[in-house]
Amino acid sequence: MDLLTAFNDAMSHGSLVGSLVLFAVLLVMSPLGVLVHELGYAVTARRFGARVDEIAAAAEGPAVTATVGGARVRFGLGLTRDLRSREAAGWVQIVADEISASQAIAVLRAGPLWQAAYGVVVSALAIAAPLGVMATVLLVPAALAQVWAAVRNLAPDGSPESDGARIAAIRASVARQNADSVRVR
Repeated sequence: MDLLTAFNDAMSHGSLVGSLVLFAVLLVMSPLGVLVHELGYAVTARRFGARVDEIAAAAEGPAVTATVGGARVRFGLGLTRDLRSREAAGWVQIVADEISASQAIAVLRAGPLWQAAYGVVVSALAIAAPLGVMATVLLVPAALAQVWAAVRNLAPDGSPESDGARIAAIRASVARQNADSVRVR
């Protein structure tokens, strides 16, 4: 019953500006999580010497476009995205001719790990900040949804486009190559 009382107090005594700021933060939280995810790939790939040509995060509809470090970066709120869409919310175009399988796996892990860290940090800040109960109740689950999305993305039995499935495919390919190299006929 205390949560219901806090909700009523927040709705009746909350300021319009505070409500609009909270709405804006919640609106940007998910696309920002996609951007952090894609930046995890890009930074890790660059660390291994791969060229990054493009980074896109929630770029459906209006998006801000800039060139950063030689890469085209597009960031939007994804406001025209169909909720039933199975397409990726973001992507990174990496020219990775020279990286090894283990480096490719590290790149694929980096995106979800950065996204999970983002969710944990935002959750901790929302809990530690002197926010009202309503803001905390809205922000923490939205931030933890980023952690859940990252964990789900790393599951090897997920969709074929998930990072976990792609990591499993790379490992299977390496195992096949190793098996082929030791066969004697």
